Amino acid sequence: MSSLHAAACLLGCLDIQLSCPRMSQHSLLDSSSSFLLLLHDATSIIACCGIFSSMLLHPPLGFDASVLLDDTEDFEGEKNAFPNRNSARGYEVIDNIKADVERFCPSTVSCVDTLTLAAREAVVLAGGPFWSVMLGRRDGTTASQQAANEQLPSPIEPLDNITARFTSKGLDLKDVVVLSGAHTIGYAQCFTFKRRLFNFQGSGKPDPTLDASALDSLQSMCPNLDSSNRNLSH
Repeated sequence: MSSLHAAACLLGCLDIQLSCPRMSQHSLLDSSSSFLLLLHDATSIIACCGIFSSMLLHPPLGFDASVLLDDTEDFEGEKNAFPNRNSARGYEVIDNIKADVERFCPSTVSCVDTLTLAAREAVVLAGGPFWSVMLGRRDGTTASQQAANEQLPSPIEPLDNITARFTSKGLDLKDVVVLSGAHTIGYAQCFTFKRRLFNFQGSGKPDPTLDASALDSLQSMCPNLDSSNRNLSH
């Protein structure tokens, strides 16, 4: 986050604390009935991947939750871009949480702050660390399916290519590790990793570094058939 963006978030956080005192660092999410749905790791995917895509597609602005925007007459959004289609899920969970937030603090907390808090809570529920979240981000008002298709890295790209995509946006190796690692939470479509199960690096054999019990489980969920490509596994 740039110093300008951080300052804007800090000022926004102060405004939110005054106008919406229940939005603490533990947030309205703690008492929201919809928050329980964060236990379903589909929301981990949408929350973490939403941050990932926004950071790569809109680096000067930071995270703006543009992935939440539906298509309009003026633009095709990011939801149906190839990297997100059948992959980013849980939009309805974020909608429900935002509806709960609106009941307590109408027109005060942005969608992007709600999604950022949801991402933090999803990480905590998955056994990761807790961190303080500065509030006050402004929602994006446009999105680009073309930009998502062209700029988001593929799960099968070499590490050097992925790193180059990040550094070209002003991000660093820590960002590569954190945002890429977030994609290990939850479910994945079989085609994104199936080559490691049956034909690792063209060897005709599984990746030898895979745990044997995990390999058996994954092969049962992702059999070596084209029809299994879209199956979900975890």
